[in-house]
Amino acid sequence: MKTFRSLCITFFSLTILLAVAHAAGQPGKAKEKVLFSFSASGDIGNSPNGTLISDGAGNLYGVNTYGGSGSGAVYELSPTAEGGWTAKSIYVFPTSVYFPGQLVMDSSGNLYGTIYGGGPDTCTDGYGNYPCGSVDEMSPDGTGGWSDKTRSHFGQTR
Repeated sequence: MKTFRSLCITFFSLTILLAVAHAAGQPGKAKEKVLFSFSASGDIGNSPNGTLISDGAGNLYGVNTYGGSGSGAVYELSPTAEGGWTAKSIYVFPTSVYFPGQLVMDSSGNLYGTIYGGGPDTCTDGYGNYPCGSVDEMSPDGTGGWSDKTRSHFGQTR
């Protein structure tokens, strides 16, 4: 009797395992949808860099390497009622700085990121001098706009 029960459990387990393996092996119907296409010019910039982050309202935030003033921008993509997306520039980088990618967001909705080539200190790499970089905070201003504040800057010895 014990052997029969073991045989039934083994058969049942193998049946479930085969069913799951078969289901997992089926080709999915993954669909890709373009949410927004960046243009070659304008204050939103182009050449997205890093990954997108989102807020609780469904807005997406990211960084472009080029565009704006020539050095890139932080942008916000917002869903529309019609199912599309709108884009706006939150912050346009001054010329000669570079925002390498990833943003983080705190619980108040402020965005933080590091900027290469910004800040007041000068660094050298043996080939030339350049601004050392900074940590910037972008905060909603309550009127739909954003403000930017340097929270910390890097120096040659830091």
